[in-house]
Amino acid sequence: MRRYIRNKYTIWILSIMMLISLGCLVGIQIRYMNLMRSQTTDLTNLEGIEYKYHCAFITDSYDDPFWNSIYEGAKEEGVLQNVYIENYGQKLSLHYTIDEKMEMAIAASVDAIIIEGNDEVSTTNVIDKAIDQGITVVTIYQDQVQSKRRSFIGVNKFRMGYNLCAKAYESLENDDDEIMVLYDQKNEVNPENTILNSGIKKFLNDRSSNA
Repeated sequence: MRRYIRNKYTIWILSIMMLISLGCLVGIQIRYMNLMRSQTTDLTNLEGIEYKYHCAFITDSYDDPFWNSIYEGAKEEGVLQNVYIENYGQKLSLHYTIDEKMEMAIAASVDAIIIEGNDEVSTTNVIDKAIDQGITVVTIYQDQVQSKRRSFIGVNKFRMGYNLCAKAYESLENDDDEIMVLYDQKNEVNPENTILNSGIKKFLNDRSSNA
């Protein structure tokens, strides 16, 4: 009977986390493009509200504009689902790794964790640790394939590359203006970046054909 209740609870938490993750990633392209225009979104002060569930949102960089935009989307969706989404690391005076923040979230006995996936074995191990302790873990943007994570929510990198290039092209003012694409050197040949580049090239080809 206890196992049945626990499984039912896990499925319920997983369903909510999938909705939150999907909700924040559905608008990922629009939000990122808005950041390129330096737009900001006014947020409601949520202090004093009591939530049913506590979820940790963990990425490698808590102050990155891209991830902040995704966090705000998850936070807004969390309010609708009665889930408090905490940006782990934002209030800490020192920088901690994803694994360290995961350990903190596990120690805090959060109900669920939304985490930016990577290729590190250590992160896979700490995800498995969270799962073994009954904490639902959902990976976003990049999957942690070898882990026990409950679900992965990703984005269409081809479409993202196409749309980002289109948005950057709109900002050009002169005929000799150029668009520069920067990648982390260690991830430059990442298959996901290859797909992103394909989207960028597709836009440029379409633009040339219609010129």
